[in-house]
Amino acid sequence: MLREYNESVHSLTEIEKKLLEDPIRRLNRALEPGHESLNLSSLGIPDFIENCMRSINEFRDLKKKVAKSAGMIEDIVKSIEDAVILREYDFESRKENVALPSVMEFYNYFEEHQKKTVEELVEKYKLIGDNFLRNIEESILNTSSKNARIMKEYYYYWERRIYNALVKMILRALLTFKNLIQ
Repeated sequence: MLREYNESVHSLTEIEKKLLEDPIRRLNRALEPGHESLNLSSLGIPDFIENCMRSINEFRDLKKKVAKSAGMIEDIVKSIEDAVILREYDFESRKENVALPSVMEFYNYFEEHQKKTVEELVEKYKLIGDNFLRNIEESILNTSSKNARIMKEYYYYWERRIYNALVKMILRALLTFKNLIQ
């Protein structure tokens, strides 16, 4: 029983511990009677163990729901981070006797790709708040306000992750642009 408790609680990241603070507190309360009042001759030991296992399993289920949604958010953040909004153009592979593209063709080559990529990323981004963060809030608090005070740090955590992903995506685009104009 304690091994399962440790596996469930001690494998959490710091942000998950803050997010699941109340459920952890409830879980610890379920274990408290075993700290002092039970001894080997107590008649309530089977009930205590059953209650503890039920609490641990409920916490584990909650943790799995949160982890699943967080994993989906992480996948979206990773796709933002890895997105190529300015693709490269290979000038060397063009045949010597073929004319360079016009300014408009050159512009459209980049603009269409960028527009398509950004639209896809925006749709994925909308899923974070509309689905995944709301699912986490519903699992923990049984509300879907998308602005729960208890989740403030969790929202901030994902805002930072998304911001950093956007910065990496833009830096990659700037490096690609630098290579294009050299």
